[in-house]
Parts: sequence; structure tokens; C-alpha cells
Amino acid sequence: MLGHRWHLIRRLARLEVYELASIFMLLALLAVFFAFPGRLHHVIGFNRFANPVWSNVWAVLMRSTTWFYSALACCFGICIYLTRGRTDDLSAQLHRYARVALTFLCVLVVFDVINFYIAVFNPYDHDPLLRHMDVRLFGTSPSEWFDGITCWPLTLLFCGAYASWFFMTYFSVFIMARHSERAMHEYVTAATFAFYIGYATYFFVPAIGPEFTMHYERSIGPLLKLVDGQGPFLSRDCFPSLHTGLSIVMLVNAWRHARKIFWVYLLDVSLIILSTMYLRVHYGVDVVAGAALAVAVCQMAPISISFWTQLRNREWTTTSHGLGVRHPVGSQDNASEWA
Repeated sequence: MLGHRWHLIRRLARLEVYELASIFMLLALLAVFFAFPGRLHHVIGFNRFANPVWSNVWAVLMRSTTWFYSALACCFGICIYLTRGRTDDLSAQLHRYARVALTFLCVLVVFDVINFYIAVFNPYDHDPLLRHMDVRLFGTSPSEWFDGITCWPLTLLFCGAYASWFFMTYFSVFIMARHSERAMHEYVTAATFAFYIGYATYFFVPAIGPEFTMHYERSIGPLLKLVDGQGPFLSRDCFPSLHTGLSIVMLVNAWRHARKIFWVYLLDVSLIILSTMYLRVHYGVDVVAGAALAVAVCQMAPISISFWTQLRNREWTTTSHGLGVRHPVGSQDNASEWA
């Protein structure tokens, strides 16, 4: 029993903070899945089996995205397994980036599940509340400020900026990794915290955005649907604005670790934040909340990493036949894992 516990501790000690956060979120969502099978089954409406749990599981397995995510997870997992403990540069790089890629894949999975859970447990949009807060803070919703200057060149510019967020979020991993492993860990940890806290807030404050709840004199056209992936179902992912939050996380980490390209980040981040309001995706209060979230997670990330590093570098004591045996867990094991 003690041996199994020690083995689990050693396994956990090799994980990074962002990996632990992903495991926690996935386990929490899985617990909800099995704790409320009846409510989920009522929305899924799939009656393959008499037991709602099995019907829900079958419905999940019937989704193409389930198999797509599973295939990607298997690919990343195999890459991690084959490159663990290897010391050549290529294997070390593949191992490092596969772990980060697996974390971001978990982020996508959690986003999909959270959006479904919103429809099940909290299907009440809070757009009137967010509009009211905009009026109190800004006099009107900031998206209306751009209504009078809406034109095709600006729409093209801001759609490009909005879409660049998806590329920059992942490209920043490589930028930070070129500086140091610690820089990459801080960025990925801050980004992961921002995603998961933002998703939790979506659950409690669902909203579809000003484009669908407010009247404007001019249309911005269908281009946004191409860059935002709008489908037949609307996501309740407005408050806070993660385009704003993650952009500021990138900006802060560029200032900390990649000062030479900080001004490039500043230009792109400014356009991304403006695009969220020009394209009528977010209310002004969403942007404020996203900025506040970014400041918080940028402080949380280095603190949590330092705490976890100290914790796993501490010598753990186990007992074997009544004798204390000291096993160092941390810097050496972790170095071999990431080397």
C-alpha cells in the first residue's frame, strides 16, 4: 500500500502545474457527468440504453469530435512516452511540446464540455445584466462606438487581428521556450489558469454577446463567422473576454521574457482587444473582466510554479521494513523527465 502511494507521489511530482490544473478540471467535469446522469440525459435525448449513464456515454462516443480529440490525445501520449528520459535535443523538444500540446487539447475538451453543461444547468443568458453594466461604466456599450465608422477595410483589419489570437496563443509557447523553460512554464501556466477560470465564469454568467442582443445601423458582414467558427449553436462565452485575457497574458510574458518583440505583441494585442468590441463579440465589461483575469493569473503563475517546485523538490520519507529511506524527488527526476 505504501509502495503504491509512493509511486503515485513520484508520478505527480513529475507533472507541471498546468498539467495538474487540467487533470483537476477533467476529473471535476467527469464527476458532474456521473453525478447528474438524468439531467444530462434529458438534454441529450439519446435512449440507446435504459440506464441514462450508458446512454449518455454512448451519445458521447457517437460524436466525431470525441474520436478526433481521442486520436490527438493518443498521438501526443505516444510521443511523450517514446521520448521520456531521452537526452538528445530533438527528443527533449518533442517531449516538452507534446506535453504542452496535450494540455491545450484538454483546454479544448473542457471548453466543449462546459458549453454543454451551461445548456443543462444554467441556460439563462445574462446579456441584459452585462449591457446594464456597460451603460453604468461607459454610458453605452463600447461596441456601439464603432457602429458609425464600420467599413470593409476596418472589418478586414479587425477580423485579421481577432483571428491572429488563435495563432499567437500557441506561437507564444515557442517564443517563451526560446528564452527559457521557466518562461514557457510561466506562460503556459498563466494561460491555462486564464482558460479554466474563464470557462468556470462562463458557466455562472453565460451570455451570447452584443451581436445577437443589440441593434446596429450597419452590418459587419459574414466574415466574422469564418474567424470565430460560429456554427448552428451559440456559445455562451462572453464574460470574461478570453481574447482580451490571453492577449494580455501574452503581452505580460513578452515584457518579462521576450522584450525584443514586445512592441510587436503590443500592436497585435491592442488590435485584438479593439476587435472584440468592433466585431460585437464582447461587451465592454467583458474586456475589463478579461484584463483583470490576466493580471491575476500572471501573478498566480510564477507563485504556483515556485510553490510546486519547492514542494516536489522536498525529500520525501518512506518506510521499508521499519527503516526510513530517503528518496529525493524533484530537480533530478524532473530534469531527467524534461531533458
